[in-house]
Amino acid sequence: MFRGSQEIARALVGGAALLGVAGYGVSAHAHIITTSHQARLGQNSIKRGPCGETGSVRGDVIHTFEPGSTFTLEFNEFIFHPGYFRVAFDDDGDDDFVDPADYFDFFTNDTVLQDNILPDHVRADGPNFAIEVTLPDVECDNCTLQFVQVMTDKPPYVIGTNDLYYNCLDIVLARDPNAEPEPTPEPEPTPEVEPEGQPEGQPEGQPEGQPEGGEPEGQPEGGEPEQSPEVDGSGPVVGDDGCATTGRGATPAGPLLILGALWIALRRRRHNFATK
Repeated sequence: MFRGSQEIARALVGGAALLGVAGYGVSAHAHIITTSHQARLGQNSIKRGPCGETGSVRGDVIHTFEPGSTFTLEFNEFIFHPGYFRVAFDDDGDDDFVDPADYFDFFTNDTVLQDNILPDHVRADGPNFAIEVTLPDVECDNCTLQFVQVMTDKPPYVIGTNDLYYNCLDIVLARDPNAEPEPTPEPEPTPEVEPEGQPEGQPEGQPEGQPEGGEPEGQPEGGEPEQSPEVDGSGPVVGDDGCATTGRGATPAGPLLILGALWIALRRRRHNFATK
């Protein structure tokens, strides 16, 4: 969160060191002690790494946090020096912490969570300051949080001298067994895909132009066939007895038969007359 470009950091820290050497009253923080959480050792045991005294062991005060949680670390400055802060985390003891090799050796190894924390980057209320620390999302029962002050007013920088001050919190990262699990999000519904070649809006398996329900187009509901159109009398009509009769407007059959009979009789008569 506080990692800046190497050039800017060098300029800020180098400038603070020069001002400190020259005797100007530039104040950053040294001789610090955490106040929101009790450190392993008191404010008089802060000069030897990694936690204030050589060979110091885990104390009786253990701070428990949720893995991946963020908390506010408050501390008090009781002697002023130019410099900056770093926060580091070891998930098993404190043997993985590595001191910076020089004033500009930021993020020395993977234990460092935040580095080059300048005074303007922390919340201040008089001599009391605070920073937000986000812990790794792991579980551990023997982990340590290291809070370091790097002072830049006594060059050349030498590890093991007054350039570094240390505080350590003995902590445990454990999930709350009574915490309700986060609800599993419901999967999004799979969108329906129209079969390739199927007309848009046409039900699957329904012939084009066929109404829903499977009945032929033009068929009335109920499945009854349409009534035949009314006979106009232009042709014969078959009755219930199977005999054909003429319809309305048809020429009567009787007169035709009579005319036919007369015509035959007339031909016979003419024939007889011719043969006499």
